[in-house]
This record gives sequence, structure tokens and C-alpha cells, in this order.
Amino acid sequence: MILLMDSGNSLLITGRTNAGKTLFLLNYAEYMGYKNIKINFKTDSRENIKEKSISYFRDTIVSSSPYTTKSLQIANINLSNKNNVFIDSPAISSSISYEQSVRNGMAQTLSLIRENNLILHIIDASCILNYKDIDDVDMAMYKLGKKRGNYIVLANKADIKGSIMGVNVLSENLVGVKIIKISALNKTGFNNVRKILKNRGPFLNFNLGKIPRYRFPS
Repeated sequence: MILLMDSGNSLLITGRTNAGKTLFLLNYAEYMGYKNIKINFKTDSRENIKEKSISYFRDTIVSSSPYTTKSLQIANINLSNKNNVFIDSPAISSSISYEQSVRNGMAQTLSLIRENNLILHIIDASCILNYKDIDDVDMAMYKLGKKRGNYIVLANKADIKGSIMGVNVLSENLVGVKIIKISALNKTGFNNVRKILKNRGPFLNFNLGKIPRYRFPS
């Protein structure tokens, strides 16, 4: 398979549906000074590259509807003069969707979780009031991330009233990992993300043209 995006330092953005993964990718790129961005929409069988303004992508690929992201959305973002590949991945879920495109996208994500160098795990902190509100998928991701290392939790939606309680619950229960409070919408907390990413590494190069295939159990 031909690699259409440059391989580089790879960061996988993952989480449950509507956690704010795609908005984080776009607004973080804008925070880093980008006005236009090139995104590779990559499925198992094909690649579709679009270069548009960030505002265009915000209008077309960000949605409050669940499972909007059905393929990998890959963008190169320069951090401290080092090229980094940000991979916005389809949402993961504890249930298996009847929609084939959602299943395929989730399979891509699960494969990359096992292979990628740095995981940015985005959790919606605004809907967490106590530890029981932490979804099983997020907890499983945390346990895996803590074990493998190179894992950061981004507690998102700090712009929503009451989200500080969710951040506190996450901090009390997801111990031993870095948790950064952010608002992907308002770009708050991005400076802390930038500092962490700047000081981490070197990351392993990851060939986006060779994604291991994950198969759901039948």
C-alpha cells in the first residue's frame, strides 16, 4: 500500500464517541499556527487526501452525532521543528455496531492502540460525577495505557459547567498517569499539552501504510 502521508513521530488520538477527538485535532493545529491543514482519510483499502482550511473541516467533519469519524484522519503537525503525525481515530465502544463502516473504523483504532508510540486518550469530563460514571472502555484504555507507557489522558470539555468534578474524579481514579484538563472547543489547556509533547520523545517512526489488521471475534 502506498504511503501518501509522511511517516514521522506518531500520536494516536483515541476515546469514546463524542469525546471531542476531531475538534481537538483541528483546534490544536490552529493553536499551533495552522490556517490550512492536509488530512488523509485512510481506510483499509484507500486513501483520500484533502487540503482545506481548518474552519472548513470544523464545519464538515465535526459533529455531535455519534460515530461521525469512520476512518483514520491523519494530519502532519510540526512541533518544535519536528514533524509529528497526529492520527484522529474512530471511536471505541464496548458494543459491536451493526454498521460495517463503524466496525471497520473501530478495528483500525484497536490495531493502532497496540502499535502506536504515544496515545492521547480524550475523555469527556463533563458527564462524570463519580467513579461509576467512568466508562468501562475508558477504564480499560487507562489500564492498558498505564501498563504500556507513552500515554496521556486529556480531560476534555472544561468549558462546560461542572466539568471540574469530572476532572477530580478522573485524577482520583486514574492514578499513575498524566492527566491534562483541556477544552478542545476553547483551546484552554493546550499550552500544557504543547509542553508535554515538546519534552517527550524521541518517538518511534510509524509506517502508516502498514496498519495491522484487527479482527472482531465472530
